[in-house]
Amino acid sequence: MVEQTIDLSDNHSHTYVIKPEYDEQLQVLARQLAELRDELDDEHRRVGRDLGLDIEKKLHLENKDNVGYVFRVTKTVRGYSPTVYPLDHVAKSDLCRMLKPYKILTTMKNLSR
Repeated sequence: MVEQTIDLSDNHSHTYVIKPEYDEQLQVLARQLAELRDELDDEHRRVGRDLGLDIEKKLHLENKDNVGYVFRVTKTVRGYSPTVYPLDHVAKSDLCRMLKPYKILTTMKNLSR
């Protein structure tokens, strides 16, 4: 009975929802959600092209509880500064221009001294 009611196909994100077939409004919401996810994927690809980063290996789209959807750049791409992610083949002036439209969030794992 659970398999008939709950959509288990989206278990990679650990999100379980009632199957849209049970209600017309759920079907509308499911279509809207699919469209939004497609737009997120499009934006992920656009930012990857904009920054010259491989979206499979270097630039990851993640959903964080405290801030929502963010792009995470892998450590291998990050440069000398924790607030900027310079690319080896890009001049500093070009990098500033490239990153200008983006808000940069940084995290520190160990805040104790």
